[in-house]
Amino acid sequence: DDEVKEKRKALKKELTKLQNDYFGKSAEEIFEELKKAGEFARILIELSAEFHERFLFEKRKKGVMDFSDCEHIALSILIDEKTKEKRDAAIELSNYFEEIMVDEYQDSNSLQETILKSLVTEDELHGNYFMVGDMKQSIYSFRHADPTIFEKKYESFSEDGKRDRLILLDKNFRSRSAVISSVNSIFQTARRAFS
Repeated sequence: DDEVKEKRKALKKELTKLQNDYFGKSAEEIFEELKKAGEFARILIELSAEFHERFLFEKRKKGVMDFSDCEHIALSILIDEKTKEKRDAAIELSNYFEEIMVDEYQDSNSLQETILKSLVTEDELHGNYFMVGDMKQSIYSFRHADPTIFEKKYESFSEDGKRDRLILLDKNFRSRSAVISSVNSIFQTARRAFS
């Protein structure tokens, strides 16, 4: 009972502090704090931009690229940044590729989606863009993977769709009883050998 009273007292103290810090200030005080924060944000943006430029310079000097550079260069080759229109390279490649197939689609990001869409040939009834993925297996958030790109298509496509057709792959060859019993047999043999 005393422990509950102490916790309640500590919580009331924190709530009072929050109220005084954030809700007890006048509009002028809040505006002044925002101006100060804005100055720090401006400095941080300038430092980040300068770091980015120096980092790019060093990479170019050494003739190296990282994964993000490859994505951005590919995009600049395929799409005009100002007009957002396909460049000749994208048109030529989209005529070259009969199909565009992407595995692990749940780990795509918006930049990759833009690159792929620039290579797709589509009309009202036909498309050549095939994607496979599983929302539960998204692991590339550090590369800005956006599983909602996959999710939106999953929700908007239908099993009877003409062009944007949903095909559920809810059965697979790994789950057949012959495969499972073979794998179990191998593991039982291995377990006996190492016991």
